[in-house]
Amino acid sequence: MSPHYSLAAAIGFNHNRERATFCLDTRKVTVSATATYLRELIRTYLSGATAAVAPAVTLDWARLVELLRRHHLIGALGPLLPLAALPEAVQAKLQRDMHACGLRTTLMLLELERLLPGLQARDCSPIVLKGAALATEYYPRPEQRWFMDLDLLVPEAALERSVTVLADLGYSYPEGILSPRNYRQHHFHYVLRNEQQQYLEVHWALTLPDSVYRCDPEQLQARAVEQPLGGIAARVPAPVDLFLHGVMQGLWCGFDDARRLLDAALVARRFGPADLEQLVTLAHEE
Repeated sequence: MSPHYSLAAAIGFNHNRERATFCLDTRKVTVSATATYLRELIRTYLSGATAAVAPAVTLDWARLVELLRRHHLIGALGPLLPLAALPEAVQAKLQRDMHACGLRTTLMLLELERLLPGLQARDCSPIVLKGAALATEYYPRPEQRWFMDLDLLVPEAALERSVTVLADLGYSYPEGILSPRNYRQHHFHYVLRNEQQQYLEVHWALTLPDSVYRCDPEQLQARAVEQPLGGIAARVPAPVDLFLHGVMQGLWCGFDDARRLLDAALVARRFGPADLEQLVTLAHEE
């Protein structure tokens, strides 16, 4: 990763209104009080501490809670806010948002636990990607990691069989989106939905056909590891693959989502020397 991307990652959590100025030759970064406090919340979370973090200066709490919501960090960082300092209306909104985050993630993980055995029984070899993989292994509590949908990677030879299995489990192509044929030709995953409005992306690749980045799905599948998911075992990307996939997503969106930076930090602290060496090799290849 180039120094420019590294610097982007360092300041990427700033909301558009939280302007940052920097100089590449000195690496001096100046951020607002709100962004500084957000950085302290992230550092505290990564340390494992659970005590509330008091800001050094007075903050606009409504704006701060909205910033956490926009960056999908309510579940992880919300519990670290000093509730007594928040206005009553902001405190109530924070509590509602934290509850909604935890409930949604729990329901999505229960749905994943329902789906995987059927796919595994038909030799679809699903790999759990992104939010669900991160929540169940890298976050202290799974419900702290917000994600919108489920993502599965299957071998290309098992793609249509996987869609058939998922149809038997209640999933179909939703109306009003691009056709499956269009997705197959120009994208890297199908989009499915069940009657409960839960979305599932079935990947056969991890990058667009004309992307400048490369990620070999067969190699990712070969390096996949097992981790527990409720009463079953799920296959997920190895830590280095999970990290690199998150970085690629961050590059596509300009690192404008602090959740991805927190993901990267949680995964990277599990790296050993061999993982770091592999990371450098794969980063050059991809």
